[in-house]
Amino acid sequence: MKIVASLAAALLMVVGGSAQADTWPTRPVSLIVGYLAGRTTDVVARLVAAELQKVLPQPVIVENRAGAAGAIGTSVVATSTPDGHTLLFTIGSHTILPAVNPNLQYDAIKSFAPVAMVGTSPNMLLVRADYPAKTMADFIKLAKEKPDGIDYGTPGIGTTTHVTGAMLEKAAGIKIAHVPYKGSGPVSQALLGGEIPTEFQ
Repeated sequence: MKIVASLAAALLMVVGGSAQADTWPTRPVSLIVGYLAGRTTDVVARLVAAELQKVLPQPVIVENRAGAAGAIGTSVVATSTPDGHTLLFTIGSHTILPAVNPNLQYDAIKSFAPVAMVGTSPNMLLVRADYPAKTMADFIKLAKEKPDGIDYGTPGIGTTTHVTGAMLEKAAGIKIAHVPYKGSGPVSQALLGGEIPTEFQ
């Protein structure tokens, strides 16, 4: 994987300032994911870890520290020894959280050294198969008829999907009710179980 080779090279450059690149890593590398196991961010992190493992002399271990829209895992990395052995695998909510959570225990910019962008992922609006809105136009029409009457689930406040919902509200001139969950898995379970009619994923 070309992107992973570039990531490994970038990692070597980043740790060069605090440790000699030819001696790093001297122990297992922790790749911290601030989200639940089994979802997109976690799956991609594990693919990256597997490829990094092929070019590094030490194990690369993925650790899920889920909660607070990624802030818990991010705090772990921010307070770790800055020697390149604890890495953060994060998503867009990393830069959103400071705007909605003034009590973060880290500076989203100054506490970290960026390494590489691994990929991009679109956000989607999902509805149950029996939901009356079958298109985006249908959804907007229904939302205008029922202000605050449509709940939409997301993995939490400050996530990219939360912002996507807010952006849709502004662009379409509608008002929908945000229901935050503790992760994307619980959101999908709530949708399939009939607890909420829609979700952003």
